[in-house]
Amino acid sequence: CGLGVAAFHPQVFSLAGELSGPRRSFGLALFIFGGTLGLGLTPLWAPAYTNSFGLDSLPYLSIPGLLFLLLMYRTVPLGNPNFSHGRSTAQWRSLGDQAGPLVLITAIVVLRSVSGLGFGTFLTLMAQERGLGLVAGGIPLGIYNIAGVVGALIVGYLADRIDPKPLVWGSLLCSVPPLFAFIYVEGTLASYTLLFLGGGLLLSSNSIMVAMAQEFSPENTGLVSSLPLGFSWGLASLALPLIGHFGDQIGVAETLKYLALLPILPAGLAFFLPNRSTAKDTAP
Repeated sequence: CGLGVAAFHPQVFSLAGELSGPRRSFGLALFIFGGTLGLGLTPLWAPAYTNSFGLDSLPYLSIPGLLFLLLMYRTVPLGNPNFSHGRSTAQWRSLGDQAGPLVLITAIVVLRSVSGLGFGTFLTLMAQERGLGLVAGGIPLGIYNIAGVVGALIVGYLADRIDPKPLVWGSLLCSVPPLFAFIYVEGTLASYTLLFLGGGLLLSSNSIMVAMAQEFSPENTGLVSSLPLGFSWGLASLALPLIGHFGDQIGVAETLKYLALLPILPAGLAFFLPNRSTAKDTAP
């Protein structure tokens, strides 16, 4: 399953970027919309599904995915417009020329993902501490992920019209106050509103970072898409056991406070991202 996900996402992100034309950021945001919407809605219905049918029934949920795989095979152009024999040396050279910005993009996404993954993981633990049941405890995580969908669509739309650099550092910085305040507020409406704002801002730059990586190295869109996707997410997930250890030592709420403040670091790094005009000038 993990290998399949890792092989699938960079290639389809490359394809989505190619099919989006000049609206690359918004096109990628629309693509992310589907997957993240599924992540956001799953915590809302999955507990009730497993309570009713049991864990043994989960494999049946793969059937719709198989049907859509057949539909994609029959309708989506799967060719690679940038492929030609004898260009591997030039492609690697162009990738090396953009190594600095690509490493910076990867570092930003890793730090943001540590905060995003950690916050999402500990939301369910906080729900348990506040006495919520299995079904009700999935609501905060669903709100958090759905907020990421909404934020990605809005910011992806804007990124095709203005320089995406301030959108990256601005969304990261602005996510800190609502996420930090959420930890202290226990009223349902107020806390969920803060969580929606903070989660939407924190997760909104997904499509921008992939689009920027593709713009820096258009001849290697599959490879460079993997850097702010599975590669960065995988590195960030390695921090989860350490975060869990801190959670055992200092408590869930205290751990969430540090995770809420962490986006300040990638926001600072985002100030050093090249502007879009620079990216287009240096792209091969």
